[in-house]
Amino acid sequence: MFALNKLILILTSLQIFISEFIESPVIAILGNPYPYNSENLTTSRVNSQYVSWLEQSFATVVVIQPWSTKEEVDKILERVNGVLWPGGDRDLRFSGEFEQTAINIINKIMQLHDDHNVDIPLWGTCQGFEMIAAILANSLEVLTNFDGWDMQNSITFNSTVAQPYKTKMFGNFTRKDLIILQNQNVNAHYHRLGISEDSFNNSTLRKFLKITSFAKDMKGKMFINTYEGVNYPFFGVQFHPEMVAFKRRSMKGIPRSIEAIMISQKFSGFFLSQTRMNWNRMSEDELKKFTYINSNVDIPVFENGSYYYTYSRSDKINSEGK
Repeated sequence: MFALNKLILILTSLQIFISEFIESPVIAILGNPYPYNSENLTTSRVNSQYVSWLEQSFATVVVIQPWSTKEEVDKILERVNGVLWPGGDRDLRFSGEFEQTAINIINKIMQLHDDHNVDIPLWGTCQGFEMIAAILANSLEVLTNFDGWDMQNSITFNSTVAQPYKTKMFGNFTRKDLIILQNQNVNAHYHRLGISEDSFNNSTLRKFLKITSFAKDMKGKMFINTYEGVNYPFFGVQFHPEMVAFKRRSMKGIPRSIEAIMISQKFSGFFLSQTRMNWNRMSEDELKKFTYINSNVDIPVFENGSYYYTYSRSDKINSEGK
C-alpha cells in the first residue's frame, strides 16, 4: 500500500510538473474550406467560437489549412499538443483535398502513438465527430440521416461502459455533472447526419472507438452522442459545446443555463488536460511560422452573426515557415 501511495504521489507530481512546463498548450484547428463545398481551395475559415472555447482553458491556437500537404501536417503535429476538428456543413468525399488533409492528420497521430509512444489528442465536434468515424471506418456509409438541427437535449450514458466516471471523457466530471448531463438539456445540436449504433457495430469502428453516450433526435431516433478512442487519443461529440458560451446570437437549439455553460467548460478542460500528456513545445518564433491566432490581438471579421477568421491561400503553411 505504501509503494502504491508513493507511486500515485510521484505521478501526481509529474503531472503538475508537466502542467507547469507546458504553460499554454498549442492546439491546431483544421480550417474548413470556404465556401464549405469548394474544391478549388483558395480560402479557409475558422469559427472564432472554437478559438474562444480553447482559449478559456489557456490554449494557444494555430491553424492547419485544408490544403496542407502531408509534409506540412507532419511538421505541425510534431510540435503541437492537440488537434481540433470543428463542425461544418461540407458534403464529405474522401477524394477532396480537405478530406485528404484530415486523413493525413489521423495517420500521423496513429503513427506517433505506435512508433514513438506520443499521444496527440484529436477532438472532433459535429462534422469533425463524423469525419473521424468515417475515416476510421474507411466509409462514408457509416453516416446516416438524423433530424438533429437546432435542438437541445440531454444524454444517455452507454450502459455497456461500466461507469461514466471510469471513461476518460467523463473522468473529471462530478456526480452532480453526470446527473445534469442525463437530466437537463445542456447540449446544442446542429446536425443532419450522425452515427447509429447499428452502423457503428456493423463497421470496423469498434476496433478504434468506444461509445460513451447516446442521444435522441427530434423524431426520437437514437444516435451516438460521444465516443473516445480504444487505444488512440480520439475524442468526439456530436453536439457543440463551444456554442453554449460563445454563440452570441439567440438560437432555439442553444441552452443558456448556468449548468450548460459549466458543462461546456468541463469538456474544454478535459480536452486541454489530454493535450498536456505529451512533451511537444512550440516557441514564439515557431508560432509565427504557422497561421497563429491570438483573439486578444487580432480582430476577426464579423459575418452573418458570427466572428470568423478568414485566410487566403497566400497564408499557406510551408516547411520553411515563410
